[in-house]
Amino acid sequence: MLKKVALGISSLTMAAVVGLGMASEASAGPAPALTSLHVLKVESELGGVEYVSPNNLSTIKDHGGSYLYIYTREMGYGHLPFAKM
Repeated sequence: MLKKVALGISSLTMAAVVGLGMASEASAGPAPALTSLHVLKVESELGGVEYVSPNNLSTIKDHGGSYLYIYTREMGYGHLPFAKM
């Protein structure tokens, strides 16, 4: 049992070293920061689905109920994947 484990570890180490030798270098820079965020539509139990035009700052329907989904389009990358209300 001990011999098999040692053999498995040494094989894994060799595979890692060989894999590192074959890896190509990445030369890409960092991802762009979040530059814009647009609300596309809002969906809730009481308000249903409402599409939001780019010039609107609020919804027309009274949304509420047991769930609320806000669909967005993001340009760039943000640091937090979730928001709280």
